[in-house]
Amino acid sequence: MKREDELKINQEVNKPGATIQYCTGPDEGMMKSMVGRDKIKGETVIFLGIGLGIQKIYQIRNTIPSNTPDPKKRSSQTIIRDGFNDNFELYLCIPDPKGSSHPTMWNLTQEEFDLAREWELVDQGMQEDLKGLAITDDGKFKACIGHGLQKMPFDFDRIILRDTYKPFIEDPVKMLEEADKSRDIFAERTKSGK
Repeated sequence: MKREDELKINQEVNKPGATIQYCTGPDEGMMKSMVGRDKIKGETVIFLGIGLGIQKIYQIRNTIPSNTPDPKKRSSQTIIRDGFNDNFELYLCIPDPKGSSHPTMWNLTQEEFDLAREWELVDQGMQEDLKGLAITDDGKFKACIGHGLQKMPFDFDRIILRDTYKPFIEDPVKMLEEADKSRDIFAERTKSGK
């Protein structure tokens, strides 16, 4: 089954484009840099069966998928290291069958979702699409898609609980700059058909 078909199956349950982006948390500015839209709206939800972890740069996958869209054929670990430094840490979703987390769910268009996948380096092998159920503040269940780790092997440093979460664990200015670059790279690659 193709990725597009998986998205359609998931989205039939809810509005098209519902997705969860942990790296952005509740920060609208980060989402704007990722997808290029002002006044994007999100809502805090409970994401069942998914925890929030932190990964250090040496724990990021260092393999290169055969179909990577990266023109330099770098691993996701190398891409992150090139954009940041050896002390970089990132948030990511991890399976937690008995747990839950509290992300912001953003309603995105397909193009915006593809831009979010680019930022999360999904096609470069860093993370995968995670489909699940979220519960809104008014008690409704909504199908959602996040990005995180589920395919082995993967490693992470620690779990973050809601009361210890802060929107950025890295320099916010640098994060927004890199998100803008990611959007530009994706636009250039899709324009050229690569």
